[in-house]
Amino acid sequence: MTSAPPPPPWQARHLKLEEERNRTSLRPGECKTELVRRLAGLAQKRHCSPAVVGWLQAQTYIKIWKAGRKIITFSENADGRFREHPALRLCGLSNLDDGALLTLSIEVDGKKDRLLSYSIGILGTARGGGPPWYARVDLHEEGDEDLRGDCHGGFCNHPLLHCHTGMDPSTKERPEVRAPLPWLMPWEALEWLLATADPVLEPEPRPAPRVDLNDDKSVTYWAQRLSISRERLKNLVIEVGPLVHAVKRRLQE
Repeated sequence: MTSAPPPPPWQARHLKLEEERNRTSLRPGECKTELVRRLAGLAQKRHCSPAVVGWLQAQTYIKIWKAGRKIITFSENADGRFREHPALRLCGLSNLDDGALLTLSIEVDGKKDRLLSYSIGILGTARGGGPPWYARVDLHEEGDEDLRGDCHGGFCNHPLLHCHTGMDPSTKERPEVRAPLPWLMPWEALEWLLATADPVLEPEPRPAPRVDLNDDKSVTYWAQRLSISRERLKNLVIEVGPLVHAVKRRLQE
């Protein structure tokens, strides 16, 4: 019996990203916490208002067909606005004039702990009298059939996770650039955009996550994240060590 041919490269990339999304567990509260941590760090460096930690909100959809979904975005109290969307004003960035705007919208399925979609962007004017500039990272919720119908091209023309860049996000520039990106969580996309606007904001290397058997909260947290019992987690840590990636590798064996 003849085996089915492998999918074309761009379709294979699409399927790989979809697989990554499906196996990534994400709770709305966890997503908000990660974003707040990055935004608080931005405020500490005086690139935005310290009130930003109170402007980020997670709202529940009231539409029945979207029951259980939460959308994380800035509240109406935020100090900036792009068209009808609340935004965060940025300042002190090396590549953009003060008054640049950060917009974000992340949708998470609170019942299935699944990331559905996000759109995170920065727009402003290049320093030194330069032109307007924007970049936005989009993860689509649509399946492959919807994307093929919307983009008038296919997996290559409209990757599932991509970056738009240009001069004016309000207009449909032609040709429209959708640069493909590897799998990124929302806060990682935020870090990438901020580092583009100012290289000094390149994320500092962080130590690999560990399970601390002496910390009850650490054990509970990682047991829940890995969907195993506390006792099994303790045994695995004793066996392979405290690094979370080592525990995950053993679970996959």
